[in-house]
Amino acid sequence: MISVEQLFILISFQIQNHLIHNLNQINVCNYLNQNLSQILGQIVNAFLIQMIIINYLQLQEKTQKQMQVMNYYFQVILYLMLIVITNLNKFIFPTLQLPLNPLAPQIEYIVPLHKLNPYTENSIYLKSIKKYGFRKLNNIKWTVQAETSQITESLRDFITQINLLQEYNLLIPKLTLPGDGILKFKIQYENFINIHSQSEFTIQTHSGSLPYIDIIVKPQYFVYETITIGLSANTLYQSNQSDSSKYLIEISEIDRYPKKSSSSQLNKSMQSNPFEKIQASILKYTLSPNTSYTFQVNATNLNTNKAQQQNLSIQIPYAGLICKFNNKEIQSIRKDLNLQIQCRDLDTIYDWNTDPDLYVQVACKDLTLNSTCINQLKQLINVNVTDTFQFIKKNSISSLTVQEWSVIVTKFDQIQKFTQIIVFLEDDFPVLDLDFNQGYLMRQVNNYEQLNFTFLIPFNQKSQLLDLSIALIYNYQIIAILQPKYFSHQFKLFNSLEELKLGNNINLKFTAQYTNNMMPSLNTIKLTINQPPICSKLTITRSNDQALSNMMVTTSCQYSDDSPYKYELRVFLREQDLTDFLKGSSDNSLILYPYQSQTQFQIQISSSVDSSKIGLLLQVLDQGGSITPIYELITSTPAKINCSQIQFTNLKLQNKISLLFEAMNQKCNELHNQIYLDLLYQQILPDQNDNIFLIQFGQTKPKNRLLFESNQKGCYDKNSSRFFITQNQDDPNSNSTTRQKNSSFKYFSGMKKQSEEGLNQNNYVWNQELFQQLQNFQGGLTNLIYFVDELYSNFLSANTTNTTIYSSIVELLKYKSSITDEIQNNIVVNDQPLYIEGKDMIFQLKKRTKKMFNQQFNIEPAFEDYIIDFIQYESTHLSINPLIFSPDQDKMLQQHFKDKNMQILSDNYYLIKLFNVIKNRYITYENISSYFGTKFGTYEICSNQSQKIKEYEILCISSKQSLEDSINVIQIKQKTMKLLNQLVNARVWGKYFQFLLQILVLQMYLIIAQKKLVLISLHSKMISLFQLFVQAP
Repeated sequence: MISVEQLFILISFQIQNHLIHNLNQINVCNYLNQNLSQILGQIVNAFLIQMIIINYLQLQEKTQKQMQVMNYYFQVILYLMLIVITNLNKFIFPTLQLPLNPLAPQIEYIVPLHKLNPYTENSIYLKSIKKYGFRKLNNIKWTVQAETSQITESLRDFITQINLLQEYNLLIPKLTLPGDGILKFKIQYENFINIHSQSEFTIQTHSGSLPYIDIIVKPQYFVYETITIGLSANTLYQSNQSDSSKYLIEISEIDRYPKKSSSSQLNKSMQSNPFEKIQASILKYTLSPNTSYTFQVNATNLNTNKAQQQNLSIQIPYAGLICKFNNKEIQSIRKDLNLQIQCRDLDTIYDWNTDPDLYVQVACKDLTLNSTCINQLKQLINVNVTDTFQFIKKNSISSLTVQEWSVIVTKFDQIQKFTQIIVFLEDDFPVLDLDFNQGYLMRQVNNYEQLNFTFLIPFNQKSQLLDLSIALIYNYQIIAILQPKYFSHQFKLFNSLEELKLGNNINLKFTAQYTNNMMPSLNTIKLTINQPPICSKLTITRSNDQALSNMMVTTSCQYSDDSPYKYELRVFLREQDLTDFLKGSSDNSLILYPYQSQTQFQIQISSSVDSSKIGLLLQVLDQGGSITPIYELITSTPAKINCSQIQFTNLKLQNKISLLFEAMNQKCNELHNQIYLDLLYQQILPDQNDNIFLIQFGQTKPKNRLLFESNQKGCYDKNSSRFFITQNQDDPNSNSTTRQKNSSFKYFSGMKKQSEEGLNQNNYVWNQELFQQLQNFQGGLTNLIYFVDELYSNFLSANTTNTTIYSSIVELLKYKSSITDEIQNNIVVNDQPLYIEGKDMIFQLKKRTKKMFNQQFNIEPAFEDYIIDFIQYESTHLSINPLIFSPDQDKMLQQHFKDKNMQILSDNYYLIKLFNVIKNRYITYENISSYFGTKFGTYEICSNQSQKIKEYEILCISSKQSLEDSINVIQIKQKTMKLLNQLVNARVWGKYFQFLLQILVLQMYLIIAQKKLVLISLHSKMISLFQLFVQAP
């Protein structure tokens, strides 16, 4: 009789072999499915469908034989039903009775031994909860007794608030505790069967004169992680006091348990400025596993000689033993089985199978027969139980045999078991090679973790590649099938699996289908998921629903082994933005508070930008890296503001940005523009969290901004093919400035590099907080393009030929190129492009595979195309041609074409770059053929009422990309040009027509070297192809 384990194996077998079809041909299958699925649930239901289909496809010759198979599996179902009913009667009592000797729950806290500073935030976390029945404790009631006369109203309000929230931890806001006091806290609670208990602890505070030590460190690390302890010191007598003292910070190890464990050798002394972040590091593989380390930190104010002392503890648990098999679950019976088992201890630097203290015991079980593995001759397979290599000769195992290979690996007091299922088939399913972070196999992955996998497709097979897919299987069900658009693919489990109620394990099945092989290449990876925190709904307190009014947002979460948690608050000004964020499709949120320990948030929000509801999202991050999102939709009515009189300069940064949106919603355009410019030129702030918040406003540029109108208005006469100037405008005032761009770029690029180094330092583990910081700083760099746009608009207001202005514009575009170099790695191949539309600049950056590039331009593919990883396209469109500021450009044109009447038109400048990317090397696309063109500009068609002041004809010229030596612009020449008339007659829409220009030329490297100008002819076929590439998502 078949065991339950065999059923699961055969279900997996069906998935791997893509055998689900022709269900409607088996009527008995539907009958059994409908009548038995209600009794045995999803497992038997899945088994029934998969098993019948597999055997139906294998035994299509005779109907009688099919019915025998059906009858056999029907007996299996009845047997399983008997097992289920027997187990239910045996293990489940008909009535629930109280325990005979109930034990009261116990809570223990991590109580600080040093005196706390009342002017800062203070946290007292749970150390453990025992005898609580794995359920949340009820009726939590906090009380406090203080040996001081300074009990504050804020402390009473805080106690009332945490009692309302039923909060375990004490997360005390600044200015809540009284100074120079002794406070005795008591917490009363009861479990789910109403057994009461209580806990007490005492803390002390000082007046604020002692140095405050800020320590940034996780409570737990693995041996293979580099531990970085962040330290800073300052003195706070009052919340707004400035501090100019120097500090001496010392850190050293004072204890470890057990004593025989290796020492951290940490003993460091450093001087610092107030709030300056300094670091102390412990290299990976320095500490011992299964050990607790205690360190002491001393901070001395060198000006006052006042000192503070604080302890911190770090736990180093076992990372564990790990084994892996080279077989990927499917084996052809016509090939030898060479099974290689590799094992290692993750707490050591030993390579696979080289640890002398590691012992293995190997076994093989035939799941088809529920016995020890045998061959076709019914003989036992020779298994060397102490060897990591096993061999089975080809054609010795029957087809459809399912074997379970297991290895028990031991080292001292550690023991773990690993298994591998192998299904023997007549067909050969090639193994698909993958590249991914080996940390996925060493630890629990997180629900919001960005998982990265690369399909290693052999070069000689790239031209035959048809399809890539990733199936996510949870609780024996396919929950999602991802279709990667590129060899490298990244995704988050949360986007496909929001709840993890049915276990912590998930299987990822990778397939690559080729045109020259019916059988796909397969690979399977088994992951263990870190369960996110369990939290209550948001508690929102506000006096009214009017925008810009004060609001309190908070929540409470249950204790877990990954406590304490951090909390981040986001706001969505459109209801749809929250929906899209939860789906993982976009992020248009404002992060009001990046991750912090406090659970209470005092905020102001604007009204919705599209008259829908406002979304509030609180993300709770545990120490492992998983996140629980808690959200609410609320109504926010327009605030009562006076657009002309309201003052914003002294507002908090968060409130200022809320006012920015409210001004936009109420069409206070002048106020909106003033706040926008104030934030645009904002100095880099000392608080990193404020800078993260400041990053986001760049996406809120005024929507009513118009592109800069040319100082010469004109129209095109399609009958005469002439361009006419119809109006001259006055010169606007100049207000050019370039302040802040260098410091902002230096800050964001430096912090981006620091975040990348932090992530790479511990590449086996996931740091969600650091990864989000990296994304924020990349966003800051991206938003600097809005700053470039604003500066360029200021240059345009000069409207005069000026070498200094021209040089400044050249430097500004170089600065934009530096930004591009920093953000280009954030663009996903074959995905949505980065598109930024400013006042006078439109910037676009995207990546496409050569295959897609060929399809868009109707280019015949070549074998060498597959050397190229992808093509990067970068486009910058300026509404006003910067060459008009150069006094030499007109002369160069006139000399080259020997025509003194030639001038530069002030409209439209395009800078376009194409790169071949090969192994992360960006190589300029040098062989640009005549297939590419771009949309260049839109002009009004002349009417009978147009007053024609000057008459011109248009000549199109393209050259190299640099401003200094090229004229990649529309030129105006007072002569006839028949080509333009042909193009306009072919493409006219109403009053407007689009003038399309080919902008890249053959043999570009020769043009660059010789500084030649190439006259380009236009063809509608070429233009439409390149326009497709520009506009395609």
